[in-house]
Amino acid sequence: MNRSAASAVVGCVIAVAMLAAGMTAMLGRLPWTAVAWPFPIIGSFHFAMTPFSGFFLVVAGIVALPTSVYSAAYLACYEGRYSIGWFTAGYVVLLISIAGIFAAADVVSFTISWEVMTLASCGLVAYEWRESAQIRAALLMLGMSEFGTLFALLA
Repeated sequence: MNRSAASAVVGCVIAVAMLAAGMTAMLGRLPWTAVAWPFPIIGSFHFAMTPFSGFFLVVAGIVALPTSVYSAAYLACYEGRYSIGWFTAGYVVLLISIAGIFAAADVVSFTISWEVMTLASCGLVAYEWRESAQIRAALLMLGMSEFGTLFALLA
């Protein structure tokens, strides 16, 4: 199996896990709360899976599954030119951070998950780093996202 196909398989596995967890939560079989990493200044991260968050996780899984399948053909032309491993790592972080956004049970967890998603998506936009247009697009996306995040936090 080549690297682009392996990357697609990893994405599909995460997408199916998102679908399974979301469906289980929607059926009320998976109500859980998790507290992780207490920090002295910002507090602890709290995550919870409810039927409502499960719905959005299912939607994300429905989008991630065909996206992951498509990525095998998309990435094939980049093999040997760019690192497929870096793309896969960024894609995995993106999918997990999206799940974190939907499971966030407090502002701190939501904001951290949102920031991780922003950085991962900007990294994926800048994947073709030899193209100056890709770098400009990633920086523009980062600037707009951070500007929006600042105003969301102020609200």
